[in-house]
Amino acid sequence: MEASVSVAVKVLLPLARAVSDTVAQLRAERAAARAPFRVQTSLLDQSLKNTLGRFLGGGVDDKWWRHVLAELEQAFVAPDFFKAPPVQSWLGETDVQEDIVSLARANVMGQLPEGEDETRKRLSASYSRHTGKPERFAKDPINVAVASLTAGYIASIPKGQRSVAGMVQAVYGRLEGIDGKLDQALERNAVVQSEHAKVAEEELSRILTHRTVDFNDALERVDALWHRVNGGDLTAAPEEVKRRVRYWTARLRASNFEAVDDARSIRQGLPYGYTDENLQVLDALIMAADGGADLAFQMLREDDDPDARSVLFGLLVHFRGRSAALEWCADLRPDKSPEYFTAIGWRDWAVCMGHVGNWKDAAVGLKAVASNSEWEAGLAMIEGIINAALLIPKERRKLVFNGAPIYGGVAPSLGREARAWHGRARECLAQVDRCLAGKVSKGLSEFLADWRTWVELMNPVAADAEIARSKVQKRLESGDVTAGLVSLSWAFEIEFDAENLRTRLDRHERLGGLGDEELLAECLVNERSMGPREFATYVEGRMERLEKVMSKSVATAMLFEVLIEDGQVERARALIEKRRHHLGDDLATRMESAVGAQPGTDPREHLE
Repeated sequence: MEASVSVAVKVLLPLARAVSDTVAQLRAERAAARAPFRVQTSLLDQSLKNTLGRFLGGGVDDKWWRHVLAELEQAFVAPDFFKAPPVQSWLGETDVQEDIVSLARANVMGQLPEGEDETRKRLSASYSRHTGKPERFAKDPINVAVASLTAGYIASIPKGQRSVAGMVQAVYGRLEGIDGKLDQALERNAVVQSEHAKVAEEELSRILTHRTVDFNDALERVDALWHRVNGGDLTAAPEEVKRRVRYWTARLRASNFEAVDDARSIRQGLPYGYTDENLQVLDALIMAADGGADLAFQMLREDDDPDARSVLFGLLVHFRGRSAALEWCADLRPDKSPEYFTAIGWRDWAVCMGHVGNWKDAAVGLKAVASNSEWEAGLAMIEGIINAALLIPKERRKLVFNGAPIYGGVAPSLGREARAWHGRARECLAQVDRCLAGKVSKGLSEFLADWRTWVELMNPVAADAEIARSKVQKRLESGDVTAGLVSLSWAFEIEFDAENLRTRLDRHERLGGLGDEELLAECLVNERSMGPREFATYVEGRMERLEKVMSKSVATAMLFEVLIEDGQVERARALIEKRRHHLGDDLATRMESAVGAQPGTDPREHLE
C-alpha cells in the first residue's frame, strides 16, 4: 500500500509543476491590470472545498478530471493517489482540509501563504500519522493535493478570462487586512468609483420607489445597501453617494420608531451642514420617535417642501389622529396643488380620506395628482385600492387597507359608476406592474396577484367576470393553489371539481404532511364536501394553523357561518364574544344580528 501511494503521487507531480507554471503566468499578467476586481473569499473557498469533496471517498469523475488536465495541457492520468485508504483517512481530518484549502487559496490568489511553514509542518505530521511514513516524504503529497485543488479552480475559469484572474490576484494582493477593504489605490480609481456609484444609486432609487408599496422590504434592502457601500462590494462609491445611502438608511429606520436608536447612530455620521437631502426631516422623525412630537411639528410646519409636509402629515396622523391631520390641510385641492405632497404624503392623505368615508373625493383627488405629476408605484397602488373600495358596500370598504377584500358572498357591482371605478382600478394595478417591473419581494408579488384576481372577479361586465371565475376554477382544479386564491374562491363562491386537488393533497399528507397553503386548499375542499357540523369540528381543530395563512376575521367568519347553518346558535354567540378583537365592530355587529335573527331568539336588541 505504501508503495502504491508513492507511485501514485509521483504520477501526479507533473500536474503540480503545470499548476505552478500557470499560477506564475497569472502573476505575470497581473502587471497589466488596470481595472480592479473583487473576489468573494467565501465563494473561492467553496469552490476549493467542492474539489476536495470530489477526492474524498475516491469518487473522482473521469470526465471532470480529464477536463482539468486538458485545461492545463496535461496527459490524462488516473487520480489513484486520492483513492488510497491512508490518503483518504488523512484528507478526512477537518484540520487537514482547512490547511490544504488555505494553501490552495493563496496559490490561486497569487499570495505567499501566511504561516506557510507551520501549516506544512502540521500537514506533514498528520500525513506521517496516517501513512506511517517519515514526515520528509509528505512534501510531494501536500504539493499534489494543493495543486489538484488549484487546478480544479483554474480549469473552471474560461481561457479567455485568465487575464482577468491575473487582475483579481493583483487586487487581492493589495487588500488591507482580512476584513477585505479595498486600499486607497482602488478608491482612487475613477472607473471603479463611477461603476460603484451607478450601482448604489440605482439600487437606492429602487428602494425609494418600493418603500411606498412595501416598506419592510425597503428597510431590509437599504440596510443591505448600507453595508455594501461601507466595507462591502460597493465600498469604492464616492463619499457623496455613501452619505446619501447613510441618510436614507437613517431615515427609513427613524420612520420605524422602534429602530430610532439605530437611526440616531447612523445619522451622526452625516457632516454638519449636510444639504444633499433634507436633514431637518430626518431630525424631526428622530425627535418625534424620542417623544418630542411637538418639537418635530415646529421643525416641519414652516418648511415649504413637499417631503417635509408629507412627513408632518404622517406625524399628525400618528400623534393627533386622522381628523386632525385632514383638518390641517382642509383647503387642499389635489388638482390645483399636485406637488403639495410626495407620493407617500398623498398615500397617507388618501388612506385618511377613506377612513373618514370620503372615498369618492380621494379617488378624484388621486387621479388629478396622477395626471399632473409622475405616476409612481405608490400612487398607482393606493389609487387602485381606493377605486376598488368603491365597488363594495360602504360598511365593507375599510377592508381594502388589509388586502383584497375577503368576505362571504362578495359580488360585482353594477352600473356606469361601477364600470368607471373598476376600469380605473385595473389601470392603476397595471401601472404598478409597469413601475415595479416584477422586481418585488415574494410577499408583495402575491399581494398584487391577489388584487389583480379580485379586480377581475369584480368586473361589472358579467361575461368578463365569468371568464375570471373560470380561470380561478381551472387553477384550483389543476392543484395550482395559493393562500390568496383559496380565500378568493371561498369569498366569490367559485365551485370547482376538487378530484385532482384532493388526490394531490392526500398524497402530500402521506408524504410529510401539508404546507400552509395546501392546508387552506384542504379547508376549501372540505367546506364543499363536509356537512356543517363536521366542517365546524375541522375548522376548530385547525384554527391556529389556518390563521397563519388567512386573516383571523375570515377564519372566524367561516366557522361562524357553519355554526349558524347547523343551528348551533349559542356556540356562534360564544364565538363572537371570544374572538371579537379579531372581527372589528362592523363584522361583529353583522354577526350579532345574524344570531339574533335565528329562530327562538329576539333580534330586536341587536337590531336596535
